[in-house]
Amino acid sequence: ETPFIPGERGIADPGRIEPLPRQMFKLGPVSILPKWDEEVMYDSNVFLTEDDEEDDFILRSRFALLADWEIGSTGHRVSAGYDMLRNWFMGGEAKRFVEQLASAQLELNFRHVRATVGDRYEDRTDPILAVFTQKVQRRLNTLYGTLGWYDDTDYFEAKGQGVNTKYDDFNFEQFDRDERFAHLEYGWRQQDDLWIFLRAGVVDR
Repeated sequence: ETPFIPGERGIADPGRIEPLPRQMFKLGPVSILPKWDEEVMYDSNVFLTEDDEEDDFILRSRFALLADWEIGSTGHRVSAGYDMLRNWFMGGEAKRFVEQLASAQLELNFRHVRATVGDRYEDRTDPILAVFTQKVQRRLNTLYGTLGWYDDTDYFEAKGQGVNTKYDDFNFEQFDRDERFAHLEYGWRQQDDLWIFLRAGVVDR
C-alpha cells in the first residue's frame, strides 16, 4: 500500500517497492505515483494499560508521492519518494503524532555491472518505547549501497549500509546508536541447473 518497504531496515535495499505500472502517470520520462487516503479507526485501549482503559476514535491521514526517472535507454534510473502518516486522536486524550519517511536512490546499470546508492530518512515513533500517552519520536537515517558484477556463469555482490538512530527526548539518549552492515556474496553455475553460493557478512553495533 505504500511506496516504501514498511520494515525498519535490513541489508536488502531499503528503498521503494515497484508500484504497478497502471497506478502511475507519466510526465515525459518521469513516472509519478501520488496517494492520499483517510481512515477512521476505533481503539478500545489507546493507552495500552491493563487498568483504567480509555477508548478513542483515531483519524489517520496518509499522503505519499513517488517519482521515478528512467534515464533514456541506458538502464540508469533515479527515484525519490515521500510518505507521511498523521494520527489524530479525536477524543483529545492521547497525544497526536505525525510520522514521515523520505528516500532517494540512484541506480546505474551497465553490461555486467550494477551499482546502487541511496539514502532513507525516517521521523517516526518507537513501537516499543511508545507507551501510554507519550509517543517517543526518533529519527533514523540510512545510507546504503550495492555494487555487483553479473554474468551468465557467475556473479558477485557487495552490499553495505549505515544506520544512525537519534531520539528527540534526552531521556532516551542511551538508545541513540550508529550501526553498520556489510554483506558479500559470490555465486557460480556448476551445471545448467546447479548454482553454488558463498556468503559472508559483518555487523558493527
